[in-house]
Amino acid sequence: MNKFKIDNNTEYLAEDFIGGYLINPFFLDGLVPDSPFIIRTQHKVSVHRLINGCLRCWGIFDTLDEALNCARYEPVWHYI
Repeated sequence: MNKFKIDNNTEYLAEDFIGGYLINPFFLDGLVPDSPFIIRTQHKVSVHRLINGCLRCWGIFDTLDEALNCARYEPVWHYI
């Protein structure tokens, strides 16, 4: 795990930080960033974001590039 600063210099622990998004973050004290983050497992990659106090999954993908595109171009439906 490495430390990365995002969201007004708040530090987060994560496996990586690609394109402005945390990859496999570890949240201390329940501190979750406002920006999307990515969970990468052996076979799938998923994008998540905290919205109105609820953690929402934006999608599950086969590649990191697909997940990064989802995080970068926020889905329209996420405002619902």
